[in-house]
Amino acid sequence: MNTEGMRFMRVDEVAAILNISKSLAYEYMQGADCPFAVLKINSRYVVPYNSFCAWYESLGDNDGERGRK
Repeated sequence: MNTEGMRFMRVDEVAAILNISKSLAYEYMQGADCPFAVLKINSRYVVPYNSFCAWYESLGDNDGERGRK
């Protein structure tokens, strides 16, 4: 995988967006049903920005509220 130019999010950033604790974010990201890509580099977890954003934006498609103008 070529990671040049890719943006990554830290666990604390994901937790802040989801309004959950950092430890809950770790638990969620380690689960088999995590809907976005998670990379483990040594002991550090990072999330590709595009993967997270695509998942987060898809949540609006399901409830009909987000994304409405």
